[in-house]
Amino acid sequence: MNTTQTNRLRVISQADLLELNVPRRRPLLGSWLTERHPSLIYAQTGRGKSLFVMSLAIALAGGGKVYGWEAEEPRKVLYVDAEMDLADIKDRDRFLVTAIEGVDEEALGQNLTILARHHQEPTVEFPDIFDEVGERRLLKVVEECQRRFKSAPPRRLKRDPPRV
Repeated sequence: MNTTQTNRLRVISQADLLELNVPRRRPLLGSWLTERHPSLIYAQTGRGKSLFVMSLAIALAGGGKVYGWEAEEPRKVLYVDAEMDLADIKDRDRFLVTAIEGVDEEALGQNLTILARHHQEPTVEFPDIFDEVGERRLLKVVEECQRRFKSAPPRRLKRDPPRV
């Protein structure tokens, strides 16, 4: 197989691609959210993106069913929130855990990790994931989660800029 590396980017011929053994993406939640499939959820402010994504995170981490989509199995999830107050996140979590069908609360407690802007010390700058330095800082958190859980990487589900 001829794979050429140029400036650390790899290219592959179409013929070699057809011969390459590429594992199928496993479904995570329903058929639309799969492994290695970036997803973007967009809407105007106040339309429920955070509630929607937190619902997905809880269903995925706890092996539940939400909006007609069922998690194949409980999975590790890193939920990053740059907007909401920690008290609001906690209230939503309490509500959603009881509202989402089939959530294994023990698995959820082990699988869902939350990185919240409003849980940081005032002197700690929250990473801006839209710049290179911030993205690297966030990726370090992901790596720490991987080491801590010794499992598949947490899924990043939401990428909203903080409100001003």
